[in-house]
Amino acid sequence: MAEGVSIGATIESRMTSSRFHGKVMEPILGIPLLEHLVSRVRASTKIQHITIATTTNASDDVIEQLARRIGVSVFRGSEHDVLGRIVGAATEAGYEVLVRLTGDNPLYCPELIDAMLEFYLENDYDLVANAAMSHVEQWNERRSFPLGLGIQIVRTCILKRIERTHHDLSSREHVTLPILTRPDAYKLGAFHARGRFKKFNRPHYRLTVDTREDFHLMTEIFKELYPKKRNFPLSSVIELLDSRPELVEINAGVKQKKPAKTTDSNSAFSPR
Repeated sequence: MAEGVSIGATIESRMTSSRFHGKVMEPILGIPLLEHLVSRVRASTKIQHITIATTTNASDDVIEQLARRIGVSVFRGSEHDVLGRIVGAATEAGYEVLVRLTGDNPLYCPELIDAMLEFYLENDYDLVANAAMSHVEQWNERRSFPLGLGIQIVRTCILKRIERTHHDLSSREHVTLPILTRPDAYKLGAFHARGRFKKFNRPHYRLTVDTREDFHLMTEIFKELYPKKRNFPLSSVIELLDSRPELVEINAGVKQKKPAKTTDSNSAFSPR
C-alpha cells in the first residue's frame, strides 16, 4: 500500500434516470438506496473520503441534501459532461487515486474495493476495473462478478490530462473511455472473481438497480439480510440467490442497455 496517497471515492448519482426516475432516493426498508450504498462504501478500510458527484439540476437538490445529512461531501457539475464533473469532484477533494462508483449499485462490497485498491497500487497500474473492460474491443477481458459491482480505480492526474485533451461527447460522458480503448498506452489491470473472490463468480446475477424489477429484487435482498447485519457481506447475497432461484427470476428478464463495442473514442459507449 503506497504511503501518503490520498484515496477517495466518487459516487455518480442523479435523479433523471431514463428507465427509473429518482431511483437513488427510493427507500429500501425506509432508507434511501443511495444512503445504503454510502454506508457500505464507508466500511472500506482504504477509502479516506467520499464525494457524491451529482448535477446542477434542481431535481438533484435532494441528493445534495441527503449527502449533507449523512456527512459526505457533494460536488455538483454538468449532467452530461461527467468527465468534467468527476475531475472537478476529485480535484476539489484532493484525491490522488480515485475509486469511481455509480449510485445505482447499493451492494458495493468494501472488501472488494480494498482488494482492488491493493491490486492497483501494488502493480502500479494506470487503471484497474472489474467490469468496464467488457465494454471495449481493445481490452480482451470479460466481467466475472455480478452486474452491479462495477468499480474503476484510476489516478486523478490521468483523468485531468484526458479532461484537457478529449472533447468528444463519448469521452466527456463516459470518463475513462480514452484509457480503456488504449491498452497500448496505459497499463490496465482486470480484476476477476477468482482466488478469495471465486465464490462471487456469478456474472449472470443482476445486482444493479436500473428498473422496477431490479428494485424489487434489491428490496427482497435487504428484507432478508439487513435485519441480521446492517452491512451484510456480499457472500450472504450470493448464498441467498444461490439457494433461492426464484429471487434471481425477479429481474432475469431485464435487458441491460448494451454498450456498443467501441473501436475509437468517438463511438457510442456505456460504462454501466
